[in-house]
Amino acid sequence: MYQVSKVESLNGIRGFAVLLVLLSHASNVGLSLHPALSFSGAGRYGVFLFFVLSAFLLTRQFIEYQPTREQLWPWVKRYLLRRLIRIYPLFVAALLTYWLITHLHLGLRLEVISLDDVVAAIFLLDGKDIFWTIPVEFQYYFLLPIAYLLLNKITSIWRTSVILMVFSVAWWLLFPPEYVANLLPFLPIFVLGSGCAFLSHQLTEYLNHHPGRFLRLALNALALASLSAFFLLTPGFYNQLFSAEVVRTEFHEQFMLLALVSCVLVVSVVHGNGIVKKVMESRLLIFWGNVSFSAYLGHMIVLAFCRKLTLAVEFKLLIFLFLTSGLSYLSFKFFELPLSKPKNFKKIAFVFSSLRLNNKKSS
Repeated sequence: MYQVSKVESLNGIRGFAVLLVLLSHASNVGLSLHPALSFSGAGRYGVFLFFVLSAFLLTRQFIEYQPTREQLWPWVKRYLLRRLIRIYPLFVAALLTYWLITHLHLGLRLEVISLDDVVAAIFLLDGKDIFWTIPVEFQYYFLLPIAYLLLNKITSIWRTSVILMVFSVAWWLLFPPEYVANLLPFLPIFVLGSGCAFLSHQLTEYLNHHPGRFLRLALNALALASLSAFFLLTPGFYNQLFSAEVVRTEFHEQFMLLALVSCVLVVSVVHGNGIVKKVMESRLLIFWGNVSFSAYLGHMIVLAFCRKLTLAVEFKLLIFLFLTSGLSYLSFKFFELPLSKPKNFKKIAFVFSSLRLNNKKSS
């Protein structure tokens, strides 16, 4: 089975994104090391970064494989099956766990999730609390092959950039920013992520023929600027820096800005060689990148438990991060990793093929 080349810094970006979500949710309930270090409101930025990165990585698989017309449909079927196996088992398990906790009255402060909510999320129709992002992302998985075919026809960096910007502005004029479990308001974010995969591919070819120190320096500067923007736009840091009093949702409707900052970070880190790339390649962020999906789905349960502890806020935060990292690692090692291994994927794909053949024979 075809394997896409791995870029460790992208895994580190995923780790940075999930830490934004974790620290934001912890800060929302008063768990931070210092009021000036509150990440409240930054969780949405991590979600935007997840959306861009997901579209970037998946589109990159298509670009590297370059399926022919005959290979495209079999490739798309394998791609969708991989996504289903990678996301759904843990997603459903997390949904059922949250549902059980809220209905067993264990004293953990979680948003109540009904059985109807579970069913709606499984069928990608809705999602409560943290689960709203999964239907949005999964809905784009079905559109990504179309986005690939359209973007694959553009061979110029500048044309790709202009078309992406015009599309994004026009789309958000039709569908204003709104946080719902529906792809429509978020479609430009994913399309920009896919477009960045093409820009990255075109930039790689350009750098192979025009290696220049100035361009690398520019990319390193953009990486530092975009990373700094995530902190600058966090209300706690913004208020401290500018002596302002913006609320934690102040910048949440700035979809274009957040999408562009996420795109710039991804592309500049991939092609740069500066300090931001080194930070994203650190063991700490790569670890959080590996366990990010498990951490995202499970951290609210851990947070609810830590809130009940009669300890100082600083200790609660440290325990929250420690327990989340440990439980997420176990989930990743014994749940996610086995499902993602090629040999196990082939076994599961064989089972699906056998079931399909049996259904055809019976009919």
